[in-house]
Amino acid sequence: MEKPTISDITVFRSTTFPKGMNRGTVISMEMVQPLAVTMLPVMIITLVAMLQGHPVLQVLYIGFPIAVVVAFIWTWISLKNIVCEILISGSSVALRSKFAASSPTEGLEWKRLLDIQPENDGLRLTVGLEQYSVFSAEWESWSSLKQALMEAQVDWNEELRLDA
Repeated sequence: MEKPTISDITVFRSTTFPKGMNRGTVISMEMVQPLAVTMLPVMIITLVAMLQGHPVLQVLYIGFPIAVVVAFIWTWISLKNIVCEILISGSSVALRSKFAASSPTEGLEWKRLLDIQPENDGLRLTVGLEQYSVFSAEWESWSSLKQALMEAQVDWNEELRLDA
């Protein structure tokens, strides 16, 4: 697929876009809630064991690393799935996850927007062979984004008709 020029690209950024934050900061901020949730069972088990007079150090040595690893995996998956930047050029679309947007030097992968399906609180986009959900509450210029996506899909459908 041909790489679009900068003047042809329309950029939409969500409210979750990491404005100037580096990758470490984004991961750290996103990991707070998963770490709290995964540490809760460790703290409850430790409290119960301590109140019953059992040794708790072994529970902490085993439970804490497991909780941190689970929280990191949870964070990694959620950062890869949160779409925070959509770039549109004609019928081509490039999406950036929150993880990718925290390191803007990564290249963009331009794909065709194949389908748009409305959902209760947003849209489900089929870009290439993957599906993404975008939620209206996360985009300040929701109507403009929706219109640009519809136009990109129309452009793609017109290209299909011309090729046939």
